Amino acid sequence: MTSKTTCYMCDALKTSVEHVPPRCLFPKPKDSLRGMNLRKELITVPACDQHNMDKSHDDEYLMYALVLGILNNATASQQVHTKIQRAIRDRPAVARLLSQHPVSVRLEEIDTGSQHDAVALRADSQRVHRALEHIGRALYFHHFKQKWLGDVQAIPLFLIALEGDDPKRFNDTLDRMRVGVEALVADTAVHGANPDVFSYQVQRVGQTIECVMLLRFYEGSKTVLIFRPFKNDDPSSQNDSAVLSS
Repeated sequence: MTSKTTCYMCDALKTSVEHVPPRCLFPKPKDSLRGMNLRKELITVPACDQHNMDKSHDDEYLMYALVLGILNNATASQQVHTKIQRAIRDRPAVARLLSQHPVSVRLEEIDTGSQHDAVALRADSQRVHRALEHIGRALYFHHFKQKWLGDVQAIPLFLIALEGDDPKRFNDTLDRMRVGVEALVADTAVHGANPDVFSYQVQRVGQTIECVMLLRFYEGSKTVLIFRPFKNDDPSSQNDSAVLSS
């Protein structure tokens, strides 16, 4: 009997492959620095139509939220000045999406104490979380060769809180989490053939937490994924969030 390949997210039969993370995050050679090929050896998993094509708008939104981050590398900056600028020019809806309620903020560098101005762009945190959860389940399938049926808690460290209950405390908590997770995965292998765009590390934990992943997009936009057997409320989705852009 011939076995049937099913989707990484459900029991539906495979109809296509899903790129993990979405291919739109990886610049084409014409949009990359020095024409580099940043689409080599992309990760793919089997997918059904619902869990591939139907979420393309969320994938695109995630790209905008990621690529505009202030801590990103030159690859992201090049993407902004090529692909994103074309999208803003040719599609008015994109311009409106990226300019909703910008907020001027003052940043202070922890190491030097120097300050400079930046702009925070409001983000739809639910869309970002939804897209990152899909990436998490697909990466788990790719990395461990089996579906993850439990909860995935996505914590996008590149989003900051501007409002809500004590946003400074909330943002400080995220920064402490970043330090802790980076220490947790410090001795693990770095995966990803195109680290200028995406790389990840995994650490098994066990018991109440199956594993933790640290994802890096454009080197500076980081996300923590926590895989639990049972659902856990995600505190990082409780505040209005924003992407810091220079």
